[in-house]
Amino acid sequence: MNAKQIADIIARAPQQVEQAMRTDIPRKAAVLAKNHFRQNFRNGGFTNGGLHPWKKTRRQDAGSPYKPLTSATDNLMRSIDAVAMPGAVMVTNPRPYALIHNEGGNIGITPKMRRYAWHMVYSLAKVKKGEKMPKELPPMAQAWRALALTRKTAIHIPRRQFIGPSHELNVKIQKMILNALMEIGNGIDTR
Repeated sequence: MNAKQIADIIARAPQQVEQAMRTDIPRKAAVLAKNHFRQNFRNGGFTNGGLHPWKKTRRQDAGSPYKPLTSATDNLMRSIDAVAMPGAVMVTNPRPYALIHNEGGNIGITPKMRRYAWHMVYSLAKVKKGEKMPKELPPMAQAWRALALTRKTAIHIPRRQFIGPSHELNVKIQKMILNALMEIGNGIDTR
């Protein structure tokens, strides 16, 4: 490498750093964030200064194979999206129920919810239209029946945070930024 090539690399370095901070690093950070928050579902808790496990669900006590906030389709986990912007990353989840699970709170029991609960009772008990309900119901059907018949007007959903500030994610992003800047500084990135 001669002096002219070295001078060209040094002259390109500020442009490469600016491009990295505007596009490359936010894009890589978005992928890191998305994967980190999806891993929270696999771990069954939120990772921030160690794993904070989510409160156990009643369906787990009833023998369900799924962890909290997971299902056969994993819609909540799969809908996590990270959008890279110049110098920033925004992690979102467009599901309408994502906020209540992430922050916790109370939801009202509507007539539509009660109808759905009755639908689940009949489908889990395998009762066809016009047939009588059996006296003995499967455990999950009993749980749905309890929801349909409850006098409560609201249900409390405990906080099961899966998106939020995380020390471990910040460390990963800092390492990625340092590696990207070191590549530029070492002249490895010769675009």
